[in-house]
Amino acid sequence: MNDPAGKIRGRRLLDIGTGPCIHSVISASKWFVEITLTDFAEPNRRELTKWWKKEEGAWDWEVFFRYVANMEGNEQKWKHDQDNIREKIQGVYFCDVAQTNPLLHKCDPFDAITSCLCLEAACPTEEAYEQAIKNVASLLKAGGFLVMVGVLGESYYAVGEYKFFALPMSQKLVTRSLEKSGFEDITWYQFDSQRKEDEDFIRTVSNYRGSFVVTATKIGDV
Repeated sequence: MNDPAGKIRGRRLLDIGTGPCIHSVISASKWFVEITLTDFAEPNRRELTKWWKKEEGAWDWEVFFRYVANMEGNEQKWKHDQDNIREKIQGVYFCDVAQTNPLLHKCDPFDAITSCLCLEAACPTEEAYEQAIKNVASLLKAGGFLVMVGVLGESYYAVGEYKFFALPMSQKLVTRSLEKSGFEDITWYQFDSQRKEDEDFIRTVSNYRGSFVVTATKIGDV
């Protein structure tokens, strides 16, 4: 998460659909005191917990921490960043964006929510996507921030020999869903696929046309 204006910050950050990966919250962690990670799949939650607790066999994210630290001006501080995020993690929990309360338990609203490549894989229809945005928004306080990363036009993605469904995303769909769920100040950043490496990827792994980052501020409950 990159926020040049420095306005997206607060005490409590929730990441929806973290997967088995920690890299999506490395930068965001610097702007929050508490971080909560979530995922639907138990194997993903187990991998996150292994890394968090420094258990044997945990994936080594050093190269990612080094990359982010270098982008932020000091690669040598990567270990400090890694220790810092471990200290801030409050837990790794189950979530289901199809549920009215995706966390399935009562909690105080969060100051910010991030989500990367999650909702489009979890929602079979545009109507389901709109409802998932509303469900996620219920976990966010009024005036809180939502940051989502996704891909455009993707209808499938492959992991090894297995191919998985994805709901094709468009700026129109995402913006409409956010507005219906009570968000304003919607800012859209789009990155089209034009490199030769992207063409090779598209032929073998996914048929996406580009990627996006969208930020928005919650007005209130809808």
